[in-house]
Amino acid sequence: MTETKTLAQAAADVDRLQAAVEKWQAQEVTKTAELEAFEASAAARLVDDPGAAEELTDEAARLRAGLALTKRTRAAAEEQLAEARRGVVLARAAELRAQAATLTAEADQRQAKTDKLVAELLDHEGVVFEPRMDFGSGSSGIGVRDLTKTQRLRNQVGHLGRQAEELERFAAERTPEQVAAKAAQIATQAKAGAERVAVG
Repeated sequence: MTETKTLAQAAADVDRLQAAVEKWQAQEVTKTAELEAFEASAAARLVDDPGAAEELTDEAARLRAGLALTKRTRAAAEEQLAEARRGVVLARAAELRAQAATLTAEADQRQAKTDKLVAELLDHEGVVFEPRMDFGSGSSGIGVRDLTKTQRLRNQVGHLGRQAEELERFAAERTPEQVAAKAAQIATQAKAGAERVAVG
């Protein structure tokens, strides 16, 4: 079972891995240039010193192996970065689900109290409580119940759940580039929200 990371932890992973990708990309450029420069100078040296072929071949092989390892490391860092970006999107979905769970608990608590009060009202007055009807300005005469606080909480829960599902589906189905853009957007919004909280 994988550990669920907070949005801040997931965003920090993205920053760390982005820096690693950039580092390995720079090293790849440097090692490529070193190999090309060495091969050019080695060819010129072999013209004058054919006996250095084995030494130069060994050095060229060492430089090629270093470049190949650098390329593989960069590719691995890029794969991890793509996963970390998905992690940001999924961390936001988890935050939404946690908010929904909190609101569900609040709604359940309110509903229990409401059920008790409605039962008391039925016992006291002999009638069942229902929210008032709002007929509005329409001509149909069909009433629409006002939403209770509990119903509004449950609507928020549904909305948060749908948002979380959309983000989870997005993380699973979209291209790495699309996920990267969404992760950046989420991280920016989270950072702006944290700054507002710190200032407020």
